[in-house]
Amino acid sequence: MNPRLFFLRSGIGSAAVGLSLLFGALPLASAQPIPPEADVETFVRLPTAYNEYGKDRNHVYYGKKILADADPQSFSLIPGRATSRRIRTHPNFDGLPMARDKNHLYVGGEAIEKADPGTFKILENLYARDKDRVFFDFRPIEDSDPASFRKLDRAGGGFSIGGWPAYLYRDKNHVYLNGKIQEGIDADTIRAVGADYSKDRNRVYHQFRPLEGADAETFGAVAYGAFRDRHRLYDDGGKTIPDVDGASFTLLKNGFAKDKDRVYYWRKLDGIYTRHALETVPGADPATFDVVYLENKKKQKQSEYARDATQVFYRNTAIEGADPQSFALHWDGFAKDRRQVYFAAGEVCGDDRARLVSISLADKRLAKAVNYVDSSLTQISGVTTFFRLLLNAGNEEAKKKLLKDTRAAKAYGELTAAVNATGDGRKTVYAADASAIAIEGADAKSFRGISNRIARDKKRFYYCTVRDDLNIE
Repeated sequence: MNPRLFFLRSGIGSAAVGLSLLFGALPLASAQPIPPEADVETFVRLPTAYNEYGKDRNHVYYGKKILADADPQSFSLIPGRATSRRIRTHPNFDGLPMARDKNHLYVGGEAIEKADPGTFKILENLYARDKDRVFFDFRPIEDSDPASFRKLDRAGGGFSIGGWPAYLYRDKNHVYLNGKIQEGIDADTIRAVGADYSKDRNRVYHQFRPLEGADAETFGAVAYGAFRDRHRLYDDGGKTIPDVDGASFTLLKNGFAKDKDRVYYWRKLDGIYTRHALETVPGADPATFDVVYLENKKKQKQSEYARDATQVFYRNTAIEGADPQSFALHWDGFAKDRRQVYFAAGEVCGDDRARLVSISLADKRLAKAVNYVDSSLTQISGVTTFFRLLLNAGNEEAKKKLLKDTRAAKAYGELTAAVNATGDGRKTVYAADASAIAIEGADAKSFRGISNRIARDKKRFYYCTVRDDLNIE
């Protein structure tokens, strides 16, 4: 086993750290071979992180390549390493080594056109400058002014393209994006609006391309990735949203909006990023449409329920048979009118995938069991109920104390048997998915919430579950 000399990168540079005696270990940076054309007696490797540069009395080398116009007498390294999109580097190398001689600046073995080696300075975001001009990715930008060149920062958020940060720069002559001159952009007033939109005093831009017909004076963000001006509505991709009247468009609460002709709902789309699609609420009357919410002196509870003069809606779907005059929302998330109780999983359970389970209390023994268990738990914990234990929302200590009482333990067993039962009529499961449904058989007059996600009426208990297996251990 032969020892190998290897190099370890650190935050302050590279250092030879000794002999690697680990079996099969590879050096972190392999030694560069001496170029075939090199003068062996005078050849030296210059101390970069990966030993890319070398020189002898006749030439300068990058790896094995001779840098034809480089002057070995004045050639020296510049501290640090540069980043480039176009100059090739080894995939494991952290940037490119820089160097200079009396005539040229070198990055990764490439002489940079028109760069002054004595005044060249790396900036950020692939920009650089010297006394004469500005560079982007080590290519000169013609008609640029290095003295006035600076980044365009604006209050209220940064510019973007495709959701990724984009950086505008300016000098006394032009505005620049990725080293390219942006014609027509007013450097004094350009600012980001959001979702790849920006505007100046003259135009609106999407990804820095003029948005034809958009009104810069009134253009701004609305909500859910949408934008508007006095004429129309725009999505987050630079396209107009058809059939929407921009002049009368009004944002309501909880995803609803309307104009003079229609009512809309922003439906959340599936995916990694939160995006929404603006959809019409069929049959809704914009003149009488409003969101349903409950308000008292302390706080206000909003919802995705809404109504107009003749119908009740959940999101963008009408609820069949619901009475808009008596329809009301409750703090537990359930809703009801004078005839029925309504369940929407997103409102009650906080999850569209959840289901509502009801347990019949028609059996007097079961009703007594509920009352006894709840009474016992109240004495033990003050707030815990059987159904909170069922949902793993009660504390285990209360459950242990409850089961020490023989009668309470028997009642608890009867209740869990009812929950586990199938096909005997005692248990009913309601699946609303992303809509709202009437709870068949619920008594609207006596229906009330007990605690979060739990309710009852004179006939049944109700609770949420998101589990596929409803059995209780």
